[in-house]
Amino acid sequence: MALAKEDQRQMKLIPNQRQYPRRAAVIVAKYTVIEGTFQDIVGNIGAGGLFIKTKRRVAVGQPILTNIPLLELKNTIQVPGRVVRMDPSGFAVTFSEPVAGLVRKEGHFPEIIGEGSPIKGLLALIAKHLVDSPDQVSVKEIDGFHTLVFELSVDKQDLGKIIGVKGRNIGAIRTIMNAISGKMQKRIVVELLG
Repeated sequence: MALAKEDQRQMKLIPNQRQYPRRAAVIVAKYTVIEGTFQDIVGNIGAGGLFIKTKRRVAVGQPILTNIPLLELKNTIQVPGRVVRMDPSGFAVTFSEPVAGLVRKEGHFPEIIGEGSPIKGLLALIAKHLVDSPDQVSVKEIDGFHTLVFELSVDKQDLGKIIGVKGRNIGAIRTIMNAISGKMQKRIVVELLG
């Protein structure tokens, strides 16, 4: 299948040279390509595209329709684009048009789950799925020399859901954070605020 001249021109862009900066993200996006419809983790995202982490092989140059979840978890945006690069850890997508919410001075997209620190985003994502008031969940990150502290704030009525029976939920959350801390060589502390 021959590519249109515009598509060929876009694919000749210098690698790692983007018009819009990208930021790390913790997002599970659903996407449709010629090979089928799949869900994988987005590694980074910006106004002009994203990188999907996967071992799945997809053909470079093909169109892609990506469904990206918004912060409230109930809505998604559909973004058409094209697969522009494939490597062993995943593939890069350039959007057909820049996503308006991503066109910012810093290139960030505050409506996307986990934008910014991937660990902070993961903690917020887990908490939002446990509580009745996900809009009341916030995570503050305090980065120290040897310790990374995450202050998890939820609605007072949702404290029990985060703690869980006999502390199982908060214990599981802290176990996940401790597993991550080994790779970072920093101690991670999760403080629960209500």
